[in-house]
Amino acid sequence: RVRGASFFISPFRLLPETPIAEAPERFGVRNVAIHGDLAQYCTYDLDPAIGPASDEVFGALPGLERRLHDELGWSGLTDEAVGSLFRVMYFGSGHGSIFKARADNPFALPNGRA
Repeated sequence: RVRGASFFISPFRLLPETPIAEAPERFGVRNVAIHGDLAQYCTYDLDPAIGPASDEVFGALPGLERRLHDELGWSGLTDEAVGSLFRVMYFGSGHGSIFKARADNPFALPNGRA
């Protein structure tokens, strides 16, 4: 019921020179490693104490994403291959911004619900 809603679910990326990378033990992270001189992200391991809970959350993400697509009307818009590409462009790029700025955004309510 939200006009022009978009979302993006992504896995956690540990970035160099962030509070978590600089004090990983405070956040349940171990074995932080930065690879290369222009590293975009760090590799790491989760403390075994929080690993199972994190696995549960990561396992639930695909179902949450499907539910959001269904509720927002994106699931039935087109076939999965084209629909997936379209959602990436609409949710995560400047293409979506162009449509969202229009008063007559044809994708504001793809399922037609007001």
